[in-house]
Amino acid sequence: MQRRVLVLSLLTAGAVPCLFASPAKGDPRLERLFAKFLSPCCWSESLMIHNSPKADELRREIQSMISASWSDDDIKRDLIARYSTRILVVPEGTAGTWLTWTPWALTAAGLFTVAAVIRSSV
Repeated sequence: MQRRVLVLSLLTAGAVPCLFASPAKGDPRLERLFAKFLSPCCWSESLMIHNSPKADELRREIQSMISASWSDDDIKRDLIARYSTRILVVPEGTAGTWLTWTPWALTAAGLFTVAAVIRSSV
């Protein structure tokens, strides 16, 4: 019985790291690129964490582009040309700027309003 438990625990211990292995396999460039793009099958998770056949296919494409000496900008341009800017985790351009600054602007406006109300009631 103890021998069976030992064998099962050793097999499980060997399998657990595979479950949490990064698709980039420790390559910082791949990690950066995989984190930059969304998986085009559902548009909800980055390639770094999404687990689907389409995400696997796109990761392999990015790896082959890197093997073919493509720059990060070339890869980004190619993916945007095929999937539009929706492929980006962080939007760029005016929409990205608007999404970044809107919460801060609303917070500042709210604080200004609260201060004005307090000042006028005193």
